[in-house]
Amino acid sequence: MFTLSGNQWLLVSIDMNRNISLPPRGVGVGNMESEITAAYKDFGMPDNQDGSRNLYYADPLIGVVLNNGDGTHTVQYTAVTLTNEVLILQFYIDAQGACTRIVNYVRK
Repeated sequence: MFTLSGNQWLLVSIDMNRNISLPPRGVGVGNMESEITAAYKDFGMPDNQDGSRNLYYADPLIGVVLNNGDGTHTVQYTAVTLTNEVLILQFYIDAQGACTRIVNYVRK
């Protein structure tokens, strides 16, 4: 998805359900959840009460495996830029543990 900012088009969202380019850190559609979390580091944190799991010690919002309640997960990584834009990268994981979709977007 693109948005017009001033007189320039800016890319604000990418949504892929198959690898059409080199995925981030070499993991993407078809990779297993464990392969994705290993590529970004996983500190082996225990499950939260809601079944989600933080991936890092310092800030739980940087990396988290969200439990969608239907046997699927969303692995989500978040970063804040110097201009306070929030970059979000999500890997959608099916009930068998494989990535079926990647979404990357900016939230202002």
